[in-house]
Amino acid sequence: MASPNPTRPPSSQPPKQPSAQQPTLQELQYVHQLYQSQYQLLNQEMNNKLEGLRQIAEAQKALENANEFKDKNTLIHVGAAVYMHGKLENLEKILVAVGSGYLIEKDIDAAKLHISKLLDKESKALDKMAKSKRELESAMIEISYRIEELSR
Repeated sequence: MASPNPTRPPSSQPPKQPSAQQPTLQELQYVHQLYQSQYQLLNQEMNNKLEGLRQIAEAQKALENANEFKDKNTLIHVGAAVYMHGKLENLEKILVAVGSGYLIEKDIDAAKLHISKLLDKESKALDKMAKSKRELESAMIEISYRIEELSR
């Protein structure tokens, strides 16, 4: 005669296994942690994008007011919080970064148009990120409710 299973009485039913459709509490907590990490990364990306937009807007403003600086002494930003004294003599041609370290020479109107398009493109990208952030927030709230229900 076989010995009885020590983990349950012989007459009891086997323990219910979670269905494949219903995630366990641990699985929900894991997914919630993943969403929180994704949320933090998205916030960082959005902050970086906002800083980039601020810099693009500054460049746009500088181009709009470029004639005010012609033949006047000014500080010229050369990167990494370093400025040099200088005089803007030629505003006919502007060097514009187009990516991967490449610069293209443009007249001031073409440079303004380029900056305007860049500002629009980056604003749309930020809008998409904000939408993703809202969707992620909704998913996190839903999972939080489900975790709370399973924890009772």
